[in-house]
Parts: sequence; structure tokens; C-alpha cells
Amino acid sequence: MKDYYKILGVSKNASAEEIKKAYYKLAHQFHPDKGTGDGTRFKEINEAYKILSDNDKRAQYDRFGRVFEGTPGGFESPFEFSWAWQRPGTDFEFAFGDLGEIMEEIFDFGSPQKRKDLKRGSDIRIDLAISLEDTLKGKKKEISLQKLISCSRCLGTGAEPGSKINECFSCRGTGKVQQIKKTFFGSYTRYIVCPECKGEGYRPEKLCNVCRGEGRISREENIEIFIPAGIDSNQIIKVAGKGSAGRRGGKAGDLYVRVQVLPHSVFQRRGDDLYVY
Repeated sequence: MKDYYKILGVSKNASAEEIKKAYYKLAHQFHPDKGTGDGTRFKEINEAYKILSDNDKRAQYDRFGRVFEGTPGGFESPFEFSWAWQRPGTDFEFAFGDLGEIMEEIFDFGSPQKRKDLKRGSDIRIDLAISLEDTLKGKKKEISLQKLISCSRCLGTGAEPGSKINECFSCRGTGKVQQIKKTFFGSYTRYIVCPECKGEGYRPEKLCNVCRGEGRISREENIEIFIPAGIDSNQIIKVAGKGSAGRRGGKAGDLYVRVQVLPHSVFQRRGDDLYVY
């Protein structure tokens, strides 16, 4: 298993800024076009940065040692690879995927549409112990999970039933407002998330008495999980949409289930083989 922190030369407690600085330094050093270039090392550096610069992927990597994407049973983790861009006559290089981030930091550009969905519910990660017999053929298991679910009183809108949902007066329903800033380079206009409605474009006339406008409440929910045949310990099952409910009708997060196969009193599993002792 690759140690992404070791690849970038940072500690596991490194801040986002420290990770970014380490990446730029190493990418500049090992770019294939450089005299000190190393294509394999450069690809590893990009791969490590793609994971550690993303809060969700980094949290998943810290917990499970891998980043899992796709549907249950397909435990693959495809990584994107970005070639570098170099300005003529300079020694500064940037990956295409990070250019927008750099521009936003310098000029504070960026539109709300490209920002992270603040209404989306958080992902949930749990461990599930199963017996060796459960791995012999596909099986469904039901678990009870305490999590945020959509409020049944307001149906996730955050508004008290019977009350109106009004268009936000500040942004006129667009979810963003115009802001003019002055810099050394002159004045420019940008669009930011509306501070009144937090980018939603509307505001309930009266907040729901149960969820207080969140559109979700904490409750226990029964969830059915399909355990595929042949699964082994530490493999991950992703159940899309079964994480925490989103705020005011936002998209729900995903549920990640790490499987642990319990020891058997008679058989011992080695890969796809069973041994008797």
C-alpha cells in the first residue's frame, strides 16, 4: 500500500497548506521535462496530492488506507493524472487541475456553481462484522443506524407546513450576489454565495417546528446491505445515498461499510481457499 504522506514528505497531521507547498516543490523537481525529472515519481506525487488535497478522500484514506469509488463489489480507486503547464521563459509549473485553485487564491475568483455543495449530507463510515458463512454466497443484512434523515413534518423543505417559501430578497432567487472588490490591479466584479439564504435562493416564511429549518432530524433507520459472495476483511461496500440526509432537501451522503470477517472455529480462509486444522 502506498504511503501518500511519505511520498510528499509530510506528516499525517500536515495542514492543507503544508501539503500544497510540498506538492509544488516536488512536482517542480521531478517533472519529466526537468534534468532531475522522473516520470514515475512525478505520477506518484500527483496521485498523492489528488487524495490528500481532498478532505473527503483524505479522511477515507486515513481510516481505510485506500480510497474506494464505484458500486458495491467494484473496489477500484481510479486516479486522475494531470500534466504540468509551464509559462514560456519561466521555471514555474502548475498542474491543470490546480490552476483554478491558484487563481482563486490570488484573485479570489470562483463562482458559487463550482463550489462544494453545502447542502449535501455527510458520508457515514461504519464497520460490519460477518461470519465466514456469510461470504460463501451473496447475502442481505439489515443494520440499524442513528443518522440524520429527512424531516417528515416539512418533507425536507425546512418550512412549517402551510407556510410560504419566499424568494430571497437579497439574491432574487439566484443564490448568489454580486460583489465589487478593489485590488492593486483595479476593480473587478465577482459573484459570491448569498449570505442571507446561504446559496439556496429562498427562505421559509416560518421555520419547521420539528427540525428548526434544517429539513432533517436525527433518527434511527434500518438499512439493508447486500454482502457480495467472496468478500474479505477490510473490503468496502459503498451504499449510495444512505449517508446523512442533506440540508433542506440537499443530496444525501453515502454509506461506506468496511467488512470484517470473524474467525471460524473450524475453517481458516486464505484467499479463496478454506483450510481445516
